[in-house]
Amino acid sequence: MRKLMFVVAVLMVLGFSRTAMAQDENAFSVYGGYYFVHTSVSVSGEGTTTDDGRIIPSVSGGGDPTFGFNFNGGGGQFAYNFNQDQKIKYGLVAEFTGTTSSDFGVTSNLFTYLFGPRVTIGDGRLSPFVQVLVGGARISGAVANDGASQNAFALSTGGGLDFQLTKHWFVRPVQASYLLTRFSLGGTNHNQNSFQYSAGVGFRWP
Repeated sequence: MRKLMFVVAVLMVLGFSRTAMAQDENAFSVYGGYYFVHTSVSVSGEGTTTDDGRIIPSVSGGGDPTFGFNFNGGGGQFAYNFNQDQKIKYGLVAEFTGTTSSDFGVTSNLFTYLFGPRVTIGDGRLSPFVQVLVGGARISGAVANDGASQNAFALSTGGGLDFQLTKHWFVRPVQASYLLTRFSLGGTNHNQNSFQYSAGVGFRWP
């Protein structure tokens, strides 16, 4: 009887250890890739026109015209999943991006640093996910009041799709998000509504 209880106890310990190891598998991930942001900015003033017909926004004068800017650059994420051995996984994400725009003949830089929860569905090669991130953003250059810089609140909500190549490596062909920033750029509307797209590669461990 004692031998049987000992065997059962050993099996229980081994089973618990295997379960813990399975739950810890691929708990962490890092991702890096290309980021594109299209944003609409309302500024005070009607802008100035250059000799070649380009319109440069102005932050003084009347009217509140809206200008569209395309930002290109890169970024990365660090994520942790709380539960691994389930079809629906819950985790936390930290995302940092840096993009640049040269529209209208001026150069502007946009940086974001966002944090929040993510829900991932699926335990096979394809893993779609949704996330809501909040944090801050910084813009510098001509858009931010003639060469100055501003910091503001930022919120991102959206999702993407991961394709697992190996146990550790994955590719992300698409991540699409709505990005809200609240820069005070001189117009009456201080909300900038942006579309954000990303694609890249990532690594999961242990």
